[in-house]
Amino acid sequence: MEKPITYVATYRGVSGFRKGLHEGLERDVLIAGAEIPGGNSFGGYSFVPAGLAAEAYLEADKALEEVLGRVDQVFVYLGAQGAGPGFAYLQGLAETNGSKDISIVACDCNYDMKQSFAGMYQMSIVWAECGGMDTLGRIVDGILREQTQVAATV
Repeated sequence: MEKPITYVATYRGVSGFRKGLHEGLERDVLIAGAEIPGGNSFGGYSFVPAGLAAEAYLEADKALEEVLGRVDQVFVYLGAQGAGPGFAYLQGLAETNGSKDISIVACDCNYDMKQSFAGMYQMSIVWAECGGMDTLGRIVDGILREQTQVAATV
């Protein structure tokens, strides 16, 4: 039997991990999308243009199609400028796969809009720094490490 997969879609990357499949003992993690460094800068924050974020979500979706039957947990980064394409991507995931296993990893730009969206689709939110790379890195590391610790205690 194949292991379940945690799917991570982002356009900013995941600290400590490259795109692709990372094998765990009981669960694998697929990181998909893009690793776009900060683009436009405003007030000390860097933003990725919505068009580039949309392209990253399309790329991520292609990777998801290859393993869809194994995916039972999803994390999607939702930033500031990429929020429009991100909302559309999350809505599509919720409508085709149900929203119970989908979590949003989001910076607090447009906090109320993101909170409202999550409530409407019954998704949980993990609040992150702008870019979400460090938070996603901790999530992926925790998923892979937890499995290693569980296996070590058996």
